[in-house]
Amino acid sequence: MKLLRIIYESDVVEGAVNQDSSKYYQRTAARAIVLDNKNRVALMYAHSNDYYKLPGGGVEAGEDTIQALKRELIEEIGCQVEILDKVGITVEYRDQHKMTQTSYCYLARQIGDKMPSSFTVSEIAEGFQAVWVKNIDKAIELVARCKTSSYGGQFMVKRELILLNAAKKILENQKK
Repeated sequence: MKLLRIIYESDVVEGAVNQDSSKYYQRTAARAIVLDNKNRVALMYAHSNDYYKLPGGGVEAGEDTIQALKRELIEEIGCQVEILDKVGITVEYRDQHKMTQTSYCYLARQIGDKMPSSFTVSEIAEGFQAVWVKNIDKAIELVARCKTSSYGGQFMVKRELILLNAAKKILENQKK
């Protein structure tokens, strides 16, 4: 899968000086731009910190990225998916958390019925809600308008815009 962008602390925090990340905790995550049968796009909205993010999350021991993604999508947006394409990889160096996060992103389509989400305690505390927006352009617009002060949310907004714009190019190329 193609590396789309490395996101450093200085890309997110004004005036930040990037730190030595060689001893950071490594986290691998899987995310998706999920389309339903009306080409609406699934986003997660975090009420408490006022930002949108793509559905997905961490890869657990014994999982590959596809297995983790499918598990996370059932939990967060309540649906199974068919993977359509690879979107790309982002790497985030979150100095304040001493973490390097590598996110693998896919383009997917919902299959079967939507079920209720089953959020974790921390997702409930953040006020997570699954929302389906009109199309990928609306998803990009909503994420771009986020002005969250949340440290993690700022990384997510930067990351999601990169991934959504890459997915938009894939979808445009499929129409040709």
